[in-house]
Amino acid sequence: KMPTIAESFTKIPLGLSNRKKKAHSILNLSSLDNLASDEFVVQYSKLVGSRSVKSTMKSQMPKKIVEAGIMAKTVGETRRFLGIEHFRVVIDHEGSIYPFWKALLISMLRFFTAKVMLGTLDEFRDAETGELLCWTSTIVKGDTLRGMWFYQSQRAKRDRLYLWHASLMVSICRVGMMDGVIWCDTGPSVVEGTKEMKLKFGFDSKESWRDLCDYDGEFRNDVPAISNLPEAQQIFVSSGAAHDNRPGLG
Repeated sequence: KMPTIAESFTKIPLGLSNRKKKAHSILNLSSLDNLASDEFVVQYSKLVGSRSVKSTMKSQMPKKIVEAGIMAKTVGETRRFLGIEHFRVVIDHEGSIYPFWKALLISMLRFFTAKVMLGTLDEFRDAETGELLCWTSTIVKGDTLRGMWFYQSQRAKRDRLYLWHASLMVSICRVGMMDGVIWCDTGPSVVEGTKEMKLKFGFDSKESWRDLCDYDGEFRNDVPAISNLPEAQQIFVSSGAAHDNRPGLG
């Protein structure tokens, strides 16, 4: 089977076409196999072996998500649904790292890259106002789930809404639910602090990620919607209760 143009392009930002390999932060989650779908985060916490991680994932993050009234929804194909609202979040995110003009250029490049490549788009919104606080894009290829894009607004960061941790929970649950998927890849880290945070949550930075993760398989389009993840359903506001009436996967 010949790859489509989108599939061929997607391999570039995934790092599969580069001779020079950047280290990726990865974690083997094969221990989630054969578990009930509401036990994935508990098993992940045991795997990492950190009380702090368990407290964050099972207590602090869920409590904050519920208190803030966050609605999470799987919208569909990233390249189909990305729009100006999502671009504003990218600029907001990059603006907290770089000076304005550099942030703008980087945001344009990354937004249009995300707009062209494959991926499944998730949105995290204020259920009361409908404000987009964060969006992520996920790719599954072979035996690996790649958290490709994560962008949050400065409000989400300022209010410490734990949306990175919430998106991590979604990724962990998806790996547990998808047959043949055992690796979670959070990619390279531009900021050293991000690399350290990933390590704290069990994701070790490895230059040998290409040898460990099997990216040679097909791109998967059966990524479970957030509405089909029991552990996510417990903390997020139902999409039917939000001010966003666009069609989506839930």
